[in-house]
Amino acid sequence: MEHDGRYKDTRTGHYLKASSPRRGFDGSTTFPTMPSPPGREFVPRLTMIGTPKLPYDIGEFCEGVAGTPDDVLFFCDTSLFDRNTDVRLWKALLNSDGKVVIVPPVRRELDPWLASNEQHPAARAILDGEPTVAFSSIDPEDRRGKATAEYYIELLGLRKKLVTLKVWEFEEEHGRVPEDGERREIMERLHRDLGPRGYLLAKKGAEVKNPDNLLTDETLVYLAMKTGIETGREVIILSKDEDILEQFYKLQWLLDTHYRAMLLADAYAAAPSRFVTHPMPADGDPRLKDAFIGDDDILVERPQWLIGGPDAPILPPYCRPVIVHCWIVGQRVTKLVFCAEREMERLLHMKAATGGLNTYKFGERNLHLWLAPLNLPKKLRGCAALVRDRRARSASGLTEMPLFDANQAVYTGERFMRAMEA
Repeated sequence: MEHDGRYKDTRTGHYLKASSPRRGFDGSTTFPTMPSPPGREFVPRLTMIGTPKLPYDIGEFCEGVAGTPDDVLFFCDTSLFDRNTDVRLWKALLNSDGKVVIVPPVRRELDPWLASNEQHPAARAILDGEPTVAFSSIDPEDRRGKATAEYYIELLGLRKKLVTLKVWEFEEEHGRVPEDGERREIMERLHRDLGPRGYLLAKKGAEVKNPDNLLTDETLVYLAMKTGIETGREVIILSKDEDILEQFYKLQWLLDTHYRAMLLADAYAAAPSRFVTHPMPADGDPRLKDAFIGDDDILVERPQWLIGGPDAPILPPYCRPVIVHCWIVGQRVTKLVFCAEREMERLLHMKAATGGLNTYKFGERNLHLWLAPLNLPKKLRGCAALVRDRRARSASGLTEMPLFDANQAVYTGERFMRAMEA
């Protein structure tokens, strides 16, 4: 993660500026300067690079959008569709077939705007079915695709449901709805537990009036990332809403973590004698017993040199990089870019085939790479866990979400490293 510290950051960017291990920072990793295609920046494998909020010239920005290669896709958020968006940006976006991509919940949210702005160039393109606009969705007949989408979209959306959950818990305990002061206490406790990144998402979720619109952001970032991984095409998520940036960061962290967990499971299954293992602690953090319920649960030592960074030996020796961006545009512009890889498509298939696990190598047992926020003894914190998860079945029945995955989706203390040129 790179930053220029002269300008104000988004909440996500502020987190990624941390310089203390207590706040997630695991140091810096260097990479060689590499040649890149004209107009594009080299991004190390499975690495995220970003900027704070920077001033920009809207004319130059629109020229850049207009001149992007034909294979670049722009997944547009609902927030982009308003009268304040410079018309030059729409001309830049609508200058080639299929360049603008709309996902179903964004299209649904756009109905009122389209009805009152029929002559707007973006509205005309959508309403008239012009080839400049494409639509991305999950095939309803594709059960596996639906399962993986549901798994990641629901994980990303958990923070938005926490206020409703905490209010429900209060009502179950007291037999009545919380009064104003009690509700403030609930919100203050969530703010302490979640920090600013998670709290603002929880607050936003409580304010959503139409439940059909609750997971629009999550669907947008998942389908954009999925499209990049499955097609290899460069993808740019375009929005004015900083919450999109936060969900983009959380999704890349989840995908990267689960991908490396899958690969570590492969290595352990192939040669278990090469790894040091420990029994699961019988005491300590009570959340261990809540999350992991198997009699044969174990911890597997996984040294950082084996699994961490863009050059980790656990990764496939060759990969096909995929660049996925998230740009937040307004009075200033903020960018995050993640170098995913086509090989991550196997993880998407794994989640579908197992109903939410990172591996099929151990039957019903799952492998988790990183165990925070669970409180393990210090000597065991460098371990992965090979465990039977306590899981909750989704409403559709397509997945069973591990409770531990839910904990990590809500947790905002992810570990990260900064990428620096050698």
